[in-house]
Amino acid sequence: MARNLFWLLIFAGCAAVIEPGDGRAGSYLRGGVNVERFVEGFGQRRPSRLLGLFTSEPGIEIAGLGVVAQGRAEIGDFLAYGQAVQSRLKLLELQTEADSVFCRLEERNIWLELLGCSPLQYQAVFLLEDGKINRVRIRLEPASRAELIGKGLQFFNWLKHQEPQLLVQLMPDGRFQFTPENGSRLLELIRSWQRQN
Repeated sequence: MARNLFWLLIFAGCAAVIEPGDGRAGSYLRGGVNVERFVEGFGQRRPSRLLGLFTSEPGIEIAGLGVVAQGRAEIGDFLAYGQAVQSRLKLLELQTEADSVFCRLEERNIWLELLGCSPLQYQAVFLLEDGKINRVRIRLEPASRAELIGKGLQFFNWLKHQEPQLLVQLMPDGRFQFTPENGSRLLELIRSWQRQN
């Protein structure tokens, strides 16, 4: 009887740590799972299936570019861009702390392969609200940035001189617009550049 009481107290103590009265631990755990679902699904699943992982007013920021998607419509475009270029993300590390999930990510996609780039490496922070993704902050690792600039510079210069109107479509305000149309257009332009060089 004393042994059963001991185990009952241990389990009750653990339950208090895992499920506090305000239910926040459950949302933290759900948030980590939602980040994993986003990573597994980005570029592979229909955007409508991934939108449910986000709050009603989410945002995605990329260091050096600023906010690239704000609100569910733009997040939907960002997700559809990932599908258009057949992006595949890999979760390298994950750490959950309060309402934030910190992780390292690796990305492969068709345009990176066409340019001969290694998979891109990122540091990312997912800020959660009630277990859902509210804001994503992404920073490209310096080594990935250097390789991307080195391998993409010739393509960019060709695009600037040969197809300036298409460059404006891709980057109307000087920043790349993450839409499915731009994803498809980018692949076509890289292939066109490769045929001419």
